[in-house]
Amino acid sequence: MNILIEYIVVFILVFVTYYLIAINKNKKYNKKNLPSELVYLEKIYKINLKKRNYKKLVLSYSLVNTFIISTLYIILMYLLILFL
Repeated sequence: MNILIEYIVVFILVFVTYYLIAINKNKKYNKKNLPSELVYLEKIYKINLKKRNYKKLVLSYSLVNTFIISTLYIILMYLLILFL
């Protein structure tokens, strides 16, 4: 149960930090100032960002990034605790 509470707290803290740094800076679509994740999606999957809702797209990839960061944090911290 402690792991789940810690995971939720870490998830919220990372998302708020990510929101303040990345999302707040890129509120509107600007071709010259795209985040690297969106450039990757645009090149590989040929997504037209002008036709998509930019705010929803930025919010969705930031949630995925937050999930990845939080999961890695929990796994690494508990692995370190087991080894020490």
